[in-house]
Amino acid sequence: MIRLFEKFETEKYIIIKILFIKITFKRKSPSKRDFSLNSGERQTAQTLAGIRKDHLLRYELAANFLEKRFNQNKTYGADIFCGNGYGSYLVASKLKNTKILSVDASKESIELANNYYKIENRIKFINKFFPFELEKDKYDYVISFESIEHIQDDVQFIETIISAIKNNGYWFLSTPNEEKMSLKNNNNKFHFRHYTNKMVNDIFKKYNLKVIEQYGEDTYSIDKNGLITGTLSENKMKLIKDYNG
Repeated sequence: MIRLFEKFETEKYIIIKILFIKITFKRKSPSKRDFSLNSGERQTAQTLAGIRKDHLLRYELAANFLEKRFNQNKTYGADIFCGNGYGSYLVASKLKNTKILSVDASKESIELANNYYKIENRIKFINKFFPFELEKDKYDYVISFESIEHIQDDVQFIETIISAIKNNGYWFLSTPNEEKMSLKNNNNKFHFRHYTNKMVNDIFKKYNLKVIEQYGEDTYSIDKNGLITGTLSENKMKLIKDYNG
């Protein structure tokens, strides 16, 4: 569910996508985790044609929203975590006067991004893993699709993102839905947690954010026991407004 949150005190706007509950069993620390390009957690294609549809749909939604909001005015954005850079490229191709800081923990992914998805002087790819600092009140928008579930300290991550967004800025965030794709039933060594809708709502109430828009997206087939049995065909991958996907 992509959700657009409003922060009342600062008039910041935040977009979020699929929300979920904390799992308490321990996960590997980031230093022991696999950040390689071919770990199975990243798209690896060198062109947009090779990127799976569900990933493209999320960035297309963000790009279309930002184009309507900012037209072709000068903007600054951040893509946290950007993977191999296809999403940053897609957004920058749509917004001709935007500059994007794009960060990922995979050195190989950043190398691929620089080779195939870089737009000179408009996308800056950096290899870092959280925690890191972002310049405060710098960005008109931040995109963090399928990222927060990879962060052990999600509160620090949320506060870092919020502090980096300008007044009247936007945050696009997506993450797996624990109510639909339980981490307890479907172990994923890369994820610290998934979230329920209630968990996300409680988190963002804490920061005085109001949901403006939300979307759901089905990607996997799941049986009656809540186990993932496969990936849906791309013609079944759709973003649907107000859908608990």
